[in-house]
Amino acid sequence: MERQTSFINRNDFYAALKVLQAMNCFVFFNGGAAAGSSQRHKHLQAIPFDSFPNCNMPLNALVEATEENDAFVEGVKYTKVDAFKFKHVLCKFERGFMSKISCGSIEKQAKALEEIYMECQRRLGNSDLHLAYNFILTKNWFFVVLRKSEVALGVVKINGAGFTGSFAVGSEEELDFVMRQDPIQILQAVTFPA
Repeated sequence: MERQTSFINRNDFYAALKVLQAMNCFVFFNGGAAAGSSQRHKHLQAIPFDSFPNCNMPLNALVEATEENDAFVEGVKYTKVDAFKFKHVLCKFERGFMSKISCGSIEKQAKALEEIYMECQRRLGNSDLHLAYNFILTKNWFFVVLRKSEVALGVVKINGAGFTGSFAVGSEEELDFVMRQDPIQILQAVTFPA
C-alpha cells in the first residue's frame, strides 16, 4: 500500500480521469499531514460541483480572473492565481487539450497529467516531495500549492478542498471563526509566502 506522501503516478491520474469523466466534479489530493491528509494510505478525493452554491466553486472565478499574458505551449500554460500571495502553480489547459492528447486515450492523458504534476512540483522546488502540498484537478486546470501547516490561525484544519473555497468545520466555534475571516488570509496562514 502506498503512503499519502508518495508521488502521484500515472495510475492515480488514470483513476482521477475516470472520475472526472463520470462526474461533474473536481479531484483533490492532500500530500502529507501538513496538507490535511487524514489517512496514511494514498487516496484521491472528489467533490461534485453541485455541492457549491449555483454549482460554482469559488476558485473557478479566481482562475478565470488570472492574467492571460503567456501563450499556451503544447496545450498548457503555467501561471499563478493573481489573488494568491503564496507558493503555488496553476496550469491551465487549452480548450480541448485533454481530448487532443492521442485522440482522447485516457492512458495518454494520465501520462500527460503525470508530467504536468512533476513540472508543477519542479517549479515549486519540491521535486523530491520534501514539503507537503495539495493539488486540485478539474477538466480545465491543475493547481498545486505548498503547505507549511494543517491548522489555520490555531483554529481550523485546512485540506485541499479549502483552496476551492470549501472549509470543513467541526464546531460552531470553527464556523464562527471562518465566517469572520477573509478566506485568502486563512489560506495564507497554512502556506509559504510567494
